Amino acid sequence: MKSLTIILTLFMSMSLFAQNRNRQETRALKLIDNITRNANEVRYLDDMALRSLLQNLRQAKSILDGGAPGPVPPRPRPIAVCSQNRNGDYHATFSKIKSFAYSTSGIDLSSSESTQYAGEWTNTYPCHVADEFITNFKRLKKFAYSTSGLDMSSSESVQYAKNKIERFCSSYELEAEFKRHYQFAYSTGGLDLSASESREYAINQVDRFAFTCRNFR
Repeated sequence: MKSLTIILTLFMSMSLFAQNRNRQETRALKLIDNITRNANEVRYLDDMALRSLLQNLRQAKSILDGGAPGPVPPRPRPIAVCSQNRNGDYHATFSKIKSFAYSTSGIDLSSSESTQYAGEWTNTYPCHVADEFITNFKRLKKFAYSTSGLDMSSSESVQYAKNKIERFCSSYELEAEFKRHYQFAYSTGGLDLSASESREYAINQVDRFAFTCRNFR
């Protein structure tokens, strides 16, 4: 009877081990598939994130090749969002972002919408990036709204800035480069395209360089 109990215990342990092994294999395969499908996102990583990704991929490849796993690189410390700031900056930043959201040169929201936006912003970003965020947002909106830029409506310009702000490389001369590519595409001595085609061409050219950074996180 005692021997039967031991055998049953061993059988159950092996069965549980096999189930756990199958679950882990399934998770590993799903992760590999997810990485493959999102490979194009590599171009949006900043230098630190790219180095960390390479280290982890090298370690994963070594394990799959049968090598011993190396040390896991440390994860970067998460940045505390503004609402968690204990230095008294939260209130001032909240008011600054709310004012920006309410302004016609900013997002042009209603008072209640601006309050909600400021709450969401301060729960997403650290306080010290507020000025940079506002400056870059206004610049992108102006570029999108300008007839020498993307010639969008006011609401479309705001949405464009929202979509691009986190990956905008502010050191890139977006306006000048866009104009240069547009003139080349529109000129009879260049590609001789229509105005809309020239704009599309210029957008494709600048997007490859203007929106490859990762900001505010």
